[in-house]
Amino acid sequence: MSNIKQTIIAAAVAVTFTTTAQADGLSDSLPLGKSLAAGHELPLSLGVSANVFFLEQNMEAQSISIDIPPLPLPTGLVELPPGLPAAANNLESRATSTTAKLDAWLLPFLNVYGVAGYVDGETVASGFSVSGLPPELASLLPNSFSIAYSGPVYGVGITL
Repeated sequence: MSNIKQTIIAAAVAVTFTTTAQADGLSDSLPLGKSLAAGHELPLSLGVSANVFFLEQNMEAQSISIDIPPLPLPTGLVELPPGLPAAANNLESRATSTTAKLDAWLLPFLNVYGVAGYVDGETVASGFSVSGLPPELASLLPNSFSIAYSGPVYGVGITL
């Protein structure tokens, strides 16, 4: 598990315990305007949740094009036009997202929240080919490749 994922999980656990310890004091003051609820049962004023999401799917590309820089070959420098059409027989994507969410009911009808986490994924293209290449160049290209990505995710929102 990466250090960022461990940090996010540890922060979510710490926030959960801290929020639980402080919830008694805040639950008395939130939501503001409790009298507007007029006898209706209100949800807990603070919330904490964690989410792990895994996705695996096959994809279909509408169009793929590739730019190849000038290549020094034994026969001389080869310059190809930009945007050569390409194709992949199979595109597979896998991603895992780990997030934590904190929310608070500020008013009986208004919930605000913040989400933070990390995403880690990879897309693999197999059966890859490029049209219009000279045979000596086409044989040099790999039949498959992968693109890995990762990074933080975050957001805020409201629920009415």
